[in-house]
Amino acid sequence: VVRIARVILAENRPVAYLVDILPQDVLTPADLQEGFTGSVLDLLLKRGTPELANSVAEIQAVAASAEIARALQIQRGDVLLMLKSQLSDSSGKIVDHSLSYFLPGYFRFHVVRRVGKA
Repeated sequence: VVRIARVILAENRPVAYLVDILPQDVLTPADLQEGFTGSVLDLLLKRGTPELANSVAEIQAVAASAEIARALQIQRGDVLLMLKSQLSDSSGKIVDHSLSYFLPGYFRFHVVRRVGKA
């Protein structure tokens, strides 16, 4: 697998810590050398393969681990908003597992929920 971890800055302050884990048949370290801007989703969409179908995310508040606290320059145990996502291709294969940690107050999320039969 390939694991990509990065920090997003806003006003020169770390506000998000993102981790993506992908199989090497989807993304290799060499794919990150040219034109990677920090968005794995944008890279996959631009490349057009695999054909992406959906992403399912779980949202919850969590306490910052030591690793994440260091990256975000906060105290271990501070509360973060975590999105745990699985991105699937058109065949249903999971092509990206991501963990995204956000400092409260810097982001606003819009959630659309499906009601009834899926």
